[in-house]
Amino acid sequence: MISIIRSGLAGVSQEIAVISNNIANANSVGFKKSMASFDDVYSEQSGIRPGVSSGLGISLTDPRRMHSQGSLKETGDALDLGIIGSGMFLLDTREKTGVITYSRAGSFTVNTDGFVVNSANIPLLDKNKNPIKLPFNVSVDGKKPQRLTNVKVDPDGQIKASYGTSEFLTIGQVALAKFAN
Repeated sequence: MISIIRSGLAGVSQEIAVISNNIANANSVGFKKSMASFDDVYSEQSGIRPGVSSGLGISLTDPRRMHSQGSLKETGDALDLGIIGSGMFLLDTREKTGVITYSRAGSFTVNTDGFVVNSANIPLLDKNKNPIKLPFNVSVDGKKPQRLTNVKVDPDGQIKASYGTSEFLTIGQVALAKFAN
């Protein structure tokens, strides 16, 4: 009997920890909530009453991350991006890890070298798997170089910039990765 109570208390404790983690990270960019799950444990007492099962408590399973669409927040920052539906941004971690990583967190800025990066200074990749670089100065039509004045991202993921004029130049295309499962 004590083992049944102990398994129930462990399950409630795990659920409280998962809920606490969800609340603590609710406003973190790209956070995906988790859900605690449990399985009932039964034992068939064949010698005493055939075909009758008695409960032996619960079995804990690892919390499951929920990958459903989260809410999008308007920030006013041109490079804060959101994905509606499936897909993940490609991040260039090849130099450190040897592979590309994926994220749904869409808070990006431009670093001092002109690359579009996330909060960890990891570059965002374009559709050709190249880091997206936003030049600070561009010479338009052979004229004196103009400074970057405005940036926008179209709904199809094209990053556009203007340099002293109202005309926008296409800088790159944000890549999205989609997975079957």
